[in-house]
Amino acid sequence: MLLSCLGAGWIAGARFNGVREMLLVAAISAAVALLAGLIRWPDSIVAPLGIVMAGLAGPLAGLVFSDIAVLPAAIFGVVVGAVLVSFRRLVTLRGGPLNLLAAVSMGLAPVSAVGSLAYFIDKLLIY
Repeated sequence: MLLSCLGAGWIAGARFNGVREMLLVAAISAAVALLAGLIRWPDSIVAPLGIVMAGLAGPLAGLVFSDIAVLPAAIFGVVVGAVLVSFRRLVTLRGGPLNLLAAVSMGLAPVSAVGSLAYFIDKLLIY
C-alpha cells in the first residue's frame, strides 16, 4: 500500500506540475541508475557509479529534451540514483533467489519510490 501511494507521485507529477519534462529527466536518470545496478560488481563500486551516472544523465536529458536548467536536473539525477542503488543493496543483502512475485515487487519498488521524489523535488526545485 505504501508503494502504491509512493507510485502516485508519477501521476501527480505528470498532471499537476508545470514542467512535465522533469518526469522525463527522472525516468532517464532512473533507467541509467538501474542499468548501472545490473553490473555484477561489489556494491562499493556500483553504488557510486550508479549515483554519478544518474547525476550525469539528468542534465544531459534536460539539455537534449527540454530547456530545464542543469543544476536542478543534476540534483534530481543524483537523488534518483541514490534511491535506486539503495534498493539494490536490499536485494543483495537477501542472498537467496526470489520467487516471481517477489522479484516483480522488488523491481517495481524503487520505481514507485522515485515517483514521490519526482513530484516533490520538482515542486521544490522548479517552483
